Amino acid sequence: METFGANAWLLGALNNHAAEYMVVGGLAVKFYCPERTVRDLDLLVNATQENLLKAGNALRQLELEGLVSPQELQRSLHFKGHGKVLRLRAVMCADVFLAKRGYDFDSVYASTIKHRVSGQPVSIISISDLITYKETDDDPELREKNQLDLQMLRQVTGPY
Repeated sequence: METFGANAWLLGALNNHAAEYMVVGGLAVKFYCPERTVRDLDLLVNATQENLLKAGNALRQLELEGLVSPQELQRSLHFKGHGKVLRLRAVMCADVFLAKRGYDFDSVYASTIKHRVSGQPVSIISISDLITYKETDDDPELREKNQLDLQMLRQVTGPY
């Protein structure tokens, strides 16, 4: 499976720093429903202090390579709220979400599917967890897109 822009560098940097993350959103839907079109890469990052340090180091690596602006890096390093999003749009087409407080990242991560995206090893959220993730997303701007994604995913799984 492929992504676009400098997203492969983002995945590589996160992997180089052993950050725990999983692919969620449109690219995860596309993994299960190939007809789904994708405009960006959505990643859910484990929000533990140790993992946030690893993710921050990955973003520093991207800054050194000229792929993340100092302003984006500074904003991300002070990014301590749960459920927040960092939009990396200058060179990458990626959104990095922090797991919401109370979200059982470890349990969901344990059931991910290992795959490769643009040559990088990634963990893709399982279809059942993706359905739950889409059902519980409370962003009103994504409600319509989430409903379309849920319809496609349920065609693969049957009634849930």
